[in-house]
Amino acid sequence: MRSKAAWAAVLALVLVRCVAQASARPPQSSPGAATSRDPVAATPAPTAAPTPSPSSGADACPPTLVGTLTKAVGALPKHQTLVLLRESNDRWLALLPLRPNGSTGWIPSTSVQVSQTTWRLDVDLAARRLTATRDCQPVRSFSVAVGKPSTPTPKGTFYLDALYRLPASSALGPYAYTLSGHSNVLFSFDGGEGRLGLHGTNDPAGIGQAISHGCIRMNNADISWLAPRLPLGTVIVVR
Repeated sequence: MRSKAAWAAVLALVLVRCVAQASARPPQSSPGAATSRDPVAATPAPTAAPTPSPSSGADACPPTLVGTLTKAVGALPKHQTLVLLRESNDRWLALLPLRPNGSTGWIPSTSVQVSQTTWRLDVDLAARRLTATRDCQPVRSFSVAVGKPSTPTPKGTFYLDALYRLPASSALGPYAYTLSGHSNVLFSFDGGEGRLGLHGTNDPAGIGQAISHGCIRMNNADISWLAPRLPLGTVIVVR
């Protein structure tokens, strides 16, 4: 369990659509949000991706195509991170960070800068483990805490939407990712919109248990290992 003060500091930040390269603009804070929480760009940055060709052979381990909006599109602001699914008629079908989970929409190709990553995260709720893979090969596996029965972590395919570096006193550890997905039972929480997160903890005894409000908690050393490696747009599949 987390105090309202701890959650409010991060969830206030979630109200803002975050940057794909977080260093491109400063974090926007609602009144009372801690200004010491700096968004950080995960490194290395995703590499440039060529536009897929219809004649290309099937890739047994295709990279994730990541889109960064170069201008606002509808309710999505400039710099918004998206996962791109396919391109057709000068538009990209994209996975959106909107309710309901799994929402997609068409984005003009001229409004998207395309990159790619071969990193991926898989969360096994029953085993309470998170596995990081690269090029379809497991790299590291971590024990995690997941949502309790009354506020479960939803299953589905999401992606890393933003990364925040937190102060040493944070109950959420040194780093917190916001995900593109939302809780299925919490439609607002301490001023936020019920967005999911992946973050550290000041309660390592809770790792391996189902005790959160839906977020995925990691040991601080583990989230610190992920943060400099995973670019925004990395897919996280929760099963």
